[in-house]
Amino acid sequence: LDLDANEVALVFRARGVPAEEARRRTDELLRTGASLGAAADRADGAAADGHEVVGTGLGAALSSFGFFATGAAVPVLPFLLGLRGTTALATAAALVGLALMLTGAAVGLLSGGPPVRRALRQLTIGTIAAVITYALGALVGGTLG
Repeated sequence: LDLDANEVALVFRARGVPAEEARRRTDELLRTGASLGAAADRADGAAADGHEVVGTGLGAALSSFGFFATGAAVPVLPFLLGLRGTTALATAAALVGLALMLTGAAVGLLSGGPPVRRALRQLTIGTIAAVITYALGALVGGTLG
């Protein structure tokens, strides 16, 4: 059992290569003596310069729109559900905090980093951004209002 070969085969599989094809490519790499680490970096046969085309521009635009729209709806959701005042504000803050932490944890898992640390980092960045936005809004609102 060659753990490196299994890892390379898993990389092929994660990138959508069928199981038989993944095993065949891995076996071919082992026969030629190629570096399995380098092969894992280019498991889908991408050019050595590292440029890969995955999906289309339209697909990227639509997925970006969908994720941003979903994220923008999170703090508004309690108000849409009929909550008012401090209850709505606290619920919105909790939902946003949870969404930030889930996003950070997902990034950690997908990038191989520690998910808890990434979740806390994302929560911290989001909190700082919210405080700055609130302070600027209060400053401008007080001046213009």
